[in-house]
Amino acid sequence: MKKLMKEIKTDLRAAVVLGHPEAVEAVLETLSQVPQFAGNHQMEEHFVIDQLVPLGEMVAKSSFPLDELSEMLDSSTTVYRVIAAVGLIFRWKSQEKVRKELLKQAGDDPRAEVRAAVVHILKSISADQTELVMDLIDSWLDTTSNRLKLTSVQVFPAFYSFNSEEILDTIYEYTLLEDYEINRALVDSLNEIAQNSHGKEIMDRLEIWSHKRDPNQWVICKILSNTWVVEYTDQAAAVLHNLERSRGHSEIIEKTFKQLQYLNEEINNS
Repeated sequence: MKKLMKEIKTDLRAAVVLGHPEAVEAVLETLSQVPQFAGNHQMEEHFVIDQLVPLGEMVAKSSFPLDELSEMLDSSTTVYRVIAAVGLIFRWKSQEKVRKELLKQAGDDPRAEVRAAVVHILKSISADQTELVMDLIDSWLDTTSNRLKLTSVQVFPAFYSFNSEEILDTIYEYTLLEDYEINRALVDSLNEIAQNSHGKEIMDRLEIWSHKRDPNQWVICKILSNTWVVEYTDQAAAVLHNLERSRGHSEIIEKTFKQLQYLNEEINNS
């Protein structure tokens, strides 16, 4: 597969240089002849990022018509929707008139591979297009779709420094949904934010949440089990005691206490 993808990238790069949309389309059509793609097999995230995202970026830079790229987002074949999502985001970044509804559709795609590509590209372009990405995600926050909420949560770390209060307020609201996939993404995003020099802010917010009437103890405990918490073990223990007072003793709280103790021992023995 690696050799095949290298050949496809080479052919697509040549088609882009040639400048004919038909040449680009011809290369893209070869993807439908790959059994794994034609059969919509599941793809690992690293494969999507390493092999498919570059194809979408090349298509974005080509003369391939925007309307055809938009139509590709409705394809029944996942690989084409990944390429279309990436291409449309890059065209949108370049100020081309891409309808925001199309980007929302990509972020709400039923396949995780498409959403992973959307998250990857939005996070990568946010470094020099922070407000653009921030405004897009902001327009998604009132959605009723848990898939779109999941996509938004995964992009939050990219612009946390510019909009921390709103992001943390939104994250708390999302913890109340008790959706496993969203909760897992919340944990990952909050850990990423904390590890980007915002550990004290995250710990302070967890303490506030632990005093709420019905905090999501799974999310809080999973975050407190991460290694960055070693700098705040006393505060973390206070958060766990708050949870015990509000929710009663539980296996996950006990397990998190043990993890904190282990972290303390590790730091004292180092």
